[in-house]
Amino acid sequence: IKLSSMKMPNNITKLGEGIFDGCSDLKEVDLPDYMTLIPTRMFYNCKNLKAIEIPSQVTAIQSEAFSNCSGLKTVRIPVSVRTIEYKAFADCGNLNTVFVMNENANLGTEVFKNTGSNLLIRCHEKSTAQIYAMQNGHAYEFLDMSKVTDYFADVAVGKWFVNAVQFVFDRELMSGSGEYFN
Repeated sequence: IKLSSMKMPNNITKLGEGIFDGCSDLKEVDLPDYMTLIPTRMFYNCKNLKAIEIPSQVTAIQSEAFSNCSGLKTVRIPVSVRTIEYKAFADCGNLNTVFVMNENANLGTEVFKNTGSNLLIRCHEKSTAQIYAMQNGHAYEFLDMSKVTDYFADVAVGKWFVNAVQFVFDRELMSGSGEYFN
């Protein structure tokens, strides 16, 4: 089967281990909003997976969940994620930016092993992600929560609406909905 995209209904709360393991043609997946766990090896070896939005209900990313997803370039790990297990993003050679929004996320060993020398971990100052980056030789940069591109998961650098969202956010005219501006 040449599966290139998948949209799952929101009433799904749990998926099995390795469900997309080896789906090398998979480019995009729309995960259910109420999913609470990214299981072991869920996307293992999905080399063409370009982007993933981790739902805001997810509390853990299990071992090797995204290992060898060489198409991934940027990942935003929401504040709800408390645990990122062993080699969750290992061997993602093109991964260049990871946002770790939870200041106290527990990062297992070798989470970002073999991700390349350009990996930048965007995190809070004095967070567990900063400590992990320092201990493992990864570059890190502190999040600026006054910037809407750091604050909201759905407001990315380069999008046409960034300046407008920043304008209304700065003036407290709109505050968004949790991690999303919507």
